[in-house]
Amino acid sequence: MSLLKKLFGEAPKQRTMLDDVQEVSNKLIVKGYRRIAAQLGCAPTAKTTDQKIVEIYSRVGTAFQQAAEQRGEHIPALYLNTIVLKFIKVHEMFYESPFPQRFQEHLQYEVNKYLAEGLRPDYKQELPLFDPDDPNDPEVKRLKELQRLTREKLSQR
Repeated sequence: MSLLKKLFGEAPKQRTMLDDVQEVSNKLIVKGYRRIAAQLGCAPTAKTTDQKIVEIYSRVGTAFQQAAEQRGEHIPALYLNTIVLKFIKVHEMFYESPFPQRFQEHLQYEVNKYLAEGLRPDYKQELPLFDPDDPNDPEVKRLKELQRLTREKLSQR
């Protein structure tokens, strides 16, 4: 190990555009679900941290997208937002019990049901988390800027 590494530790990892997109997206996801909760008087409440909202979004979204691939289907993002909201509510119902086990069991049950029967009618509802054309939302502005930069980089190849 070099003396510099011993003295200063590892060099910080350089941020990528993907890191920036994920950070902005996570903020939009959390803000969206918090806004919807306030409007509807439902979960997520203060019991659910912002980090847990993002974790549930990722876990549920991934599970349903993988199941959709197995079925040769595509689940629209706005439907996935609805599915995730239902699972955020499930998380709060099981809040006192061991989260990973009860939550994972319910997620597996719902994914298996989807694989066998198709998407439940109550999951086929569009739920926008943010307005992609909102000129006053700083996260929307940043996301659009990152999209523009990505298109520029791709067109240079």
